[in-house]
Amino acid sequence: MTYRFTMGRGAVGLLAAGSAGVGGLLFLAGMLVGVSAGAQAAPPAAPDTLRPVASQAECPVPADTTGLLPVDGDDDPAAAAVAWTPPPAAMSPGYADAPPAPSRYAADADPRPAPSRYAALPPAPASDPGPYSLQVGDFAAEDRAMAMLGRLERRGYEPFIVSGVDRRGQTFFHVRVDRYEERAEASEAALRFARREGLPAMVVPTEYALP
Repeated sequence: MTYRFTMGRGAVGLLAAGSAGVGGLLFLAGMLVGVSAGAQAAPPAAPDTLRPVASQAECPVPADTTGLLPVDGDDDPAAAAVAWTPPPAAMSPGYADAPPAPSRYAADADPRPAPSRYAALPPAPASDPGPYSLQVGDFAAEDRAMAMLGRLERRGYEPFIVSGVDRRGQTFFHVRVDRYEERAEASEAALRFARREGLPAMVVPTEYALP
């Protein structure tokens, strides 16, 4: 039996168009399958991100190290720490001790010793000159020296006058009392005289003329 199919021109066109559409769909499906397979085969890329850096305020503050620090390699628990003392803080230059200000009286002080009217006298002998007396008065006028001499005689002393000339040529009259062989004895007598008479007494060699 023989079958014979006959298609018109319109049917041939539809068949050609349908074949082209089916081919296009198959091509598109193949491309999608290939892209999906390639995406699964490639390893995922690491995200390009940066770790946040902790600010200075967020950094942990170390504890006070002025204590005990472990010592490596020491098995003794008692010696497993050593004392550590932080170095002293440097003093700020702005608080350094300033040098003391010079006194405004330093320039006014006169380094020269005060002149003394006894400076020109020869020094007393080094050996004990003896005897000693108490000098209780020193006058430039002889009449005043004689008046004191009389008062001391009335009070029971043995006064006498020794005169001397100073470097300016002026004569002085020294009123002295009593005589002592030892300087220590004369010093005790000077203390008694000062308490009794209320006048200063100076121990001097009896015949030594002080100007």
